[in-house]
Amino acid sequence: MTLRRYHVFFVGPAGKPLGYIIADLRTWLDGHKIAPLSFSYETTRSDKFALHLTFAERHQAELFERTFCNPDALPDEPVRRRA
Repeated sequence: MTLRRYHVFFVGPAGKPLGYIIADLRTWLDGHKIAPLSFSYETTRSDKFALHLTFAERHQAELFERTFCNPDALPDEPVRRRA
């Protein structure tokens, strides 16, 4: 049996410390009782953080994406994309 994995990419705002971004995401994840299978990040050339989260269940990835990867997000929200 193959385990499915659902990947979401999130690009945080320039200039916002990674610790604050992670704290916001962690609060949301904990509040929804969601634990990603994996989490990694890298810094982009424009001083943003690109985060990669992997979820075990599709509905978790989709909920995260709807919440944080909304193209109609408010201007003060991070710029995000899903691959």
